[in-house]
Amino acid sequence: MSVAQGASVTGDENTGNTSNTQHTQTQRQRTALEASRDDWMTMLDGYQAHQEAESQAEPTAAEIVLTEANLLHNLPVGDVLEEKQADHTRVYFSNFNGFQLDKEGGKFEGICKEALHIQADLVCGAEHNTDTIKSYVRKTLHSTAKRVLDHHKLAIDSSDLPSSNNYKPGGTFILASGDICGKIRA
Repeated sequence: MSVAQGASVTGDENTGNTSNTQHTQTQRQRTALEASRDDWMTMLDGYQAHQEAESQAEPTAAEIVLTEANLLHNLPVGDVLEEKQADHTRVYFSNFNGFQLDKEGGKFEGICKEALHIQADLVCGAEHNTDTIKSYVRKTLHSTAKRVLDHHKLAIDSSDLPSSNNYKPGGTFILASGDICGKIRA
């Protein structure tokens, strides 16, 4: 027997006599930060990223299978994102499961835009899955960040093993944006 979330069930399961009682919840309007958080989570949907990565030459031996059931139960936890105070630094970290670059920056462009919306000073990430040894990959990433963000610093790297295309498993990056960039020494 399945019951909608927020409903309670009363009755005898053996006889099949049940009644659903819906709990009413007071609805409130979502803030811009909550809407951005929801957009961020949609953009970072691992199943979609996995499907996009499959279109690239991903080695099957290292393939990770994400099922729809697993993703449905993989919900964010923590405090509700609120307006960032001026004297605070907001750091965001995620496993991005690939950037799927195109000429406009692919998923990385969306990450830069969401960094603005959630007021993140630092966006840190694992598994960008791009070959950062290739100059046009680095150029695309830096030009995308420059186009979307007023001030930024980007440090991105992957292994030094050669790759036949833009896809290379793993890698890490950190993207600083806004006033914090003036405090970073290169």
